[in-house]
Amino acid sequence: YFNRFSRWKKYEKQCVKNANLIITVIKEMKQNLLLSHQEVSPDKIKIVSNTEPISFSKEKKDQDILSKYSNEFYVLYIGGLGYHRGIDTLVKSVQYLDKGIKILIVGNGPKEFERYLKGLLVDVEDQDKIEWVGRQPFSKVDSYIAASSVGIIPHHSNPHCDNTIPHKLFQFMVE
Repeated sequence: YFNRFSRWKKYEKQCVKNANLIITVIKEMKQNLLLSHQEVSPDKIKIVSNTEPISFSKEKKDQDILSKYSNEFYVLYIGGLGYHRGIDTLVKSVQYLDKGIKILIVGNGPKEFERYLKGLLVDVEDQDKIEWVGRQPFSKVDSYIAASSVGIIPHHSNPHCDNTIPHKLFQFMVE
């Protein structure tokens, strides 16, 4: 029900066929596209790194965010929410966390997924170990990263996620 990868591949095939130029963020995705769509010329695919400028971490931090989340150990997921992103695994993992470790989720996604996530959150026994603040302005992303103890990217394995690299990784590294 939740896996829409086959539908995505059909759409990808149409887009790749009609595109004048295809941009990927790593060579593995270029190779994946060439294997999946053998009619595509390698010259049609360019790689543009998915990194963050150093200036990202130089933004003025939101003191309210820093004071609220810096004094405890927070595992941060920040970004778009969707089935392939592994947020369900993250929420289900709460029961295994040691005392003092909390999960902070910043972001939003399709309403269908948000309903699913809210249902998972209701089932969490330790409600105080998880907080979902919803979508926040991009200007606050570096503040949430700076305030958290560790960033997490719990994506489920699939041919797309396995052949790309999340932008969030570079934001975590810069901060």
